[in-house]
Amino acid sequence: MARQMRTAAGTDGADVASEPDDPVFSVDGHFGYLLRDLRTLTGVEALLETSDDIPTIRFLLGLTARHAETAMMRARLALAQTKEKGKD
Repeated sequence: MARQMRTAAGTDGADVASEPDDPVFSVDGHFGYLLRDLRTLTGVEALLETSDDIPTIRFLLGLTARHAETAMMRARLALAQTKEKGKD
């Protein structure tokens, strides 16, 4: 995706690496989604600190559980893929 944006912007010159985008660490890869989950968890933390409405707290706790689980899975997947690349 980054390469496509550079091409569209007209900056696809010699100073840009010609290697393919890394699917693990790209914005659209596991690492990018992991960062989004972590930002969501940070936002939920801020909301939990200020909320005193029980239904809202229950919703936020459910949201925390979902994003924490997906962040854990994505972190483990990215970690496993980086270990595999280190062996090559």
